[in-house]
Amino acid sequence: MTHFSSRIAAACIAALVVSAPHVVRADERVDQISEDVKSLSKDIQTLEARYINPDLLESRYEVESRLNDGRVFYVLKDWYRASVIFLDLVTNKKIRGTPAQRDALFYLADSLFMQGNIIGSRRRFNDLLAVGAAGYYQDAVKRLIEIASLTGDFTNVENLY
Repeated sequence: MTHFSSRIAAACIAALVVSAPHVVRADERVDQISEDVKSLSKDIQTLEARYINPDLLESRYEVESRLNDGRVFYVLKDWYRASVIFLDLVTNKKIRGTPAQRDALFYLADSLFMQGNIIGSRRRFNDLLAVGAAGYYQDAVKRLIEIASLTGDFTNVENLY
């Protein structure tokens, strides 16, 4: 080994000795960052599980989307398509007891009425009253009286008052 080579080797060894504490500190810092990431990831999973249930969000979005589709057909006076969508919603067990169920029942009953399906309409308006018509009570009673007038069957109409 030449004198120049031994100086380079000595300089490299000195550089390694001087930088060794920095390498150890960097490794410790990487380990600390890794632990922080794991902790944050666990916290995020906990928050997601508590506040964001993907199944509920997807189901809610799907129901709202279907209700809106049905309302569009209802406004366009496409009673058949509207009634198909609302029937699908009414038979969905996930929405039982929710405002979406009342909305679907009302629009289904009214769509059936507009198609001339008087018996089906009466049944769905009665279902609506049974679950609690809320804001639809007056319209439901009005339609049930119209149906009674059309069919001549006034059974249970007195109970509406």
